[in-house]
Amino acid sequence: MLNREGTIQVHGREDGAEIRWEPLPWDEVARRDMWSLVEALEDSAGLPPVGRVSASTPRVLVYRILSALAGLHTFADPVEITMGALDTSGYGAGPAEWLEAYPEIRERAAKADSSHGEPRFAYWRAAARDLEVAFDTNTGDVWSISGNRINLATAYEKVGRRLPRLLAVVLELGGQP
Repeated sequence: MLNREGTIQVHGREDGAEIRWEPLPWDEVARRDMWSLVEALEDSAGLPPVGRVSASTPRVLVYRILSALAGLHTFADPVEITMGALDTSGYGAGPAEWLEAYPEIRERAAKADSSHGEPRFAYWRAAARDLEVAFDTNTGDVWSISGNRINLATAYEKVGRRLPRLLAVVLELGGQP
């Protein structure tokens, strides 16, 4: 468990055995080798080791790319990342203005089942001075402002499942006029 106090804790084990883990402060986490830390957490929580990482889902790929875009622009022009609906805690503010530039996304959202919540929450836009792309977390599709589209899962496989290369593909798509 990660907490606001600033520690990583293990509150229980999958196998019911006694926990062998002391709360670990964030500053110490930052100094440790991440692979060793994850291995120690797995062991302390009684989790079996992962033999093979499963394929990413479209939603995970979208969020990984959005995170990478935000990090990439930390020291440059900031990237504005917004969802397709204004989140007003249930007061129904409606669609984000940026959807007007993406007719295919507007159509998809209009056809989506809204019985499980606001369908436009599945769509995201990342924009900076030299970049604009929109994402569908359901399918992993990404659009440029000019209407060109790629699929993140397909592109991810083409670049050997390497996230930096996938980010380069998205940057190239989003930098198109």
